[in-house]
Amino acid sequence: EPGFARLVGEWETRLAPLAEATAPVAPPSEVWDRIAHRTEFLRRGRAWARTVAWHTLPRPGWRQVLGGAGVAFALALLLWLTPFTRTPTWIGVTGDPNAQMAWAINVSRDAAGNTVLTARPGNPDAAAAAAVGRAAELWLIAGDAPPRSLGLLDKRGSRSVFLPPRLRGTVALAVSLEPPGGSPTGAPIGPVVYQGRLQAI
Repeated sequence: EPGFARLVGEWETRLAPLAEATAPVAPPSEVWDRIAHRTEFLRRGRAWARTVAWHTLPRPGWRQVLGGAGVAFALALLLWLTPFTRTPTWIGVTGDPNAQMAWAINVSRDAAGNTVLTARPGNPDAAAAAAVGRAAELWLIAGDAPPRSLGLLDKRGSRSVFLPPRLRGTVALAVSLEPPGGSPTGAPIGPVVYQGRLQAI
């Protein structure tokens, strides 16, 4: 179907920069700890089962059977249902009203636990053309708080900045065109040319 194939190609072109901008995220250390714990628990249980001389064990009464089953059930719940804290990953894009993505945005944690936003131009030519003689400044709008500058964007390369540690829900992003060096007032004074949102995943 030519029409469907063309539509798929257009979406691939739009979304490919987003995939390239998303850095690999290592699983939390708690995941590996739990996997190692479970693996060791199973290994020891199987080794014990192979070495026990079952015919030499006394036959338990029904109270002992039920008591042992209860302990085993409690251990299973503790092992499998213990929650671990998951650090959310945020992802988003900024684009113009024509759905032309300008910057792909990825937010993750670095090795030190800092929240880092990385912006990469999805369409460097469009980004550079839109900001000729002016600076593209990225703004974060969380809830009802005033816009907070995240610094100037690189029209051709990536830009990484630290974010506040406690982001919740959906956070708005905007890119405005400011005088060279950025807005002198700490608030956007130039036209907002791109906008988008960050969403925790």
